[in-house]
Amino acid sequence: MISLTGNKRLVSLLSRGKKASGFTFFEIMVAVAVLAVGIVGIYQAFFISLDYVQHVSLRLYANILLDNKASELQKGFRTSGALSFEEILREEKITVNNRPVDFSFGIDLKNVDDLKQVFQADLKVYWLERNHSVSLARSLFIGL
Repeated sequence: MISLTGNKRLVSLLSRGKKASGFTFFEIMVAVAVLAVGIVGIYQAFFISLDYVQHVSLRLYANILLDNKASELQKGFRTSGALSFEEILREEKITVNNRPVDFSFGIDLKNVDDLKQVFQADLKVYWLERNHSVSLARSLFIGL
């Protein structure tokens, strides 16, 4: 029978020492804090990986540009017998991941001892990445 004070049978079952099941507020807050720390760690790792992908993409483009400049230098020397640096040292602007990047070039040319008409060319490409200058170099020998 149900009385005005509630169900006596239910009240007597709860008062016999049975605990209410469920999580406490403190346990839920600790779980939320642990999950938040994990999500922040994943978030940071994601942005670090994006920076690394950007760096590798720029390095790949720079490597391709160095290969092209080296072949232009060798082809120009073989066809004319002289070295022309105007086209080699021209800056190039390339859009990588929707960001324009300026690539600058430098060259250091040396005669190879004991060999006539053979030169060692050290090509370098420079670009800015997160306000730091980054460079990549390649050495090659040019001869007839």
